[in-house]
Amino acid sequence: MVNIDYLYNKEYAIEKVGKEAFFESPLVDKKLSYKVIENGYILPFINIDGGVANEDGSYVENTGLHNYLGSGYEFDKSTAQVSNETVIYIGELHNVWGHNITDCISRFWFLFSKEYEEKFKGVKIVFSSYAAFRFSNNFKELLELLGVNYLELVRVNEITKFDKIIIPDRCFFNDEKGKRYFTKEYRELINKISSEVEPSKEEKYEKIYLTCTHFSKKQVGEEKLERFFKSKGYAIIAPEEYTLKEQLAMYKRCKSLASTDGSATHNSLFVNEGTEILTIPRAWFYTEYQLAINHVKELKIFYIDSNLSVLIPKEEFRWVGPFYYFVSENLLKYFGENDKPKRFWKKQLKDFKEYYMIIASKNDKNRVPTPVPYKEVAKYYLEKAGIKKMPKHFINIRNKFYALKRRLKIKFKKTFLKKKV
Repeated sequence: MVNIDYLYNKEYAIEKVGKEAFFESPLVDKKLSYKVIENGYILPFINIDGGVANEDGSYVENTGLHNYLGSGYEFDKSTAQVSNETVIYIGELHNVWGHNITDCISRFWFLFSKEYEEKFKGVKIVFSSYAAFRFSNNFKELLELLGVNYLELVRVNEITKFDKIIIPDRCFFNDEKGKRYFTKEYRELINKISSEVEPSKEEKYEKIYLTCTHFSKKQVGEEKLERFFKSKGYAIIAPEEYTLKEQLAMYKRCKSLASTDGSATHNSLFVNEGTEILTIPRAWFYTEYQLAINHVKELKIFYIDSNLSVLIPKEEFRWVGPFYYFVSENLLKYFGENDKPKRFWKKQLKDFKEYYMIIASKNDKNRVPTPVPYKEVAKYYLEKAGIKKMPKHFINIRNKFYALKRRLKIKFKKTFLKKKV
């Protein structure tokens, strides 16, 4: 069950992503298989480009992190490494947790299939990645819970030609427009991970708010959400400070899980059926991944707007932020609270200038205009708090301040490192 009644403008939300994205399950009845590329190449990733190439060097579509992302690149076949082995290409592995539990494990179903047992058991499993990739402790644990030893996954660091490359289909994937789908095999992978851990015995984990404040600097004002949820009896948890098994034990005890929309909310994959999920959007868009994850289990999903993120980068960079959060009327209403006096709103939005000036200091011309319905919402709350529009001269002063701050920071680092050496 998905409820969008607590969004600022649910008609706009439906127009933005489509009614079916919220309410219809993206579970597809698809028979998964695999393809065989003979005399193909595996290409290490350069930014988003890499994956698998055919014998003639042409790119094998959708062998990047997810479908329709990146491509191959030109390379000199004569300098490629050559291996006479048959290998299973398990995909690109990534450092972001949200990708770990979706895209990165989307081909792992194959390792538990009849085809693998009968034809490919013992065949080397390889992956590609960008140069900075390292297995995080939680990703190692995730693979362990799946019954996969990360040390047995072989990273292809150089362009290499293989005798045969086996490429399993994905069980979590997207179409050209970015909509995500999953198959029953993906649900089975998630259930396998969850089943390996017993629920926590501590009652305090029955209500959890997952915070991003301990590692992310792009969430302005999230501390106010922390305080609010704490006042409602929620344990404030920074997921990255716990092992995966510790997290799973909490989630399996949890009856209500709240978070801002993103990787943290993706952990709703591991709660029990029937759990309440409170998702606070970052701005006027919604994570395509979460829209699909909402339907992996039978949950009670509530989207609750409690942001004033009025300036967002263009589509391909929209996750960069920063994002602005506060305790909105919508959030108060969900918990059965009435409207508050002006001093409450003034306190709630006292750091809005900080958010506004961070954006102004970046002088980013690639930000998209705020949709009209959300302009009206921003105007409404700023008036409630008695905040006037920022004067241009103040923005210019602030720009100069940030530029000076950056120069001083660079100078300090250079001086400090020089003295250290």
